[in-house]
Amino acid sequence: MVLSASPPAAVGEKRVTFHHLNWSAYQQILNALPQSRAARLTYDRGILEITIPLEDHEFAARLIERFIYFLVIEMGMKI
Repeated sequence: MVLSASPPAAVGEKRVTFHHLNWSAYQQILNALPQSRAARLTYDRGILEITIPLEDHEFAARLIERFIYFLVIEMGMKI
């Protein structure tokens, strides 16, 4: 397994890439991580890339998530 760090796409965003990783190893990593993780995992033909988004992006995502939640509740709908 080869590990490399690609240059960040934006300030604050972190990316780590694993090469020559089989599907079984990917599944083990995926199952070891909590379901409510901020990191995004992408697997393609033996390459696993783990991306942790910008803090500003995460804040905006949580804000939109809460807006939709309260809108649905106020409208008397089920989530």
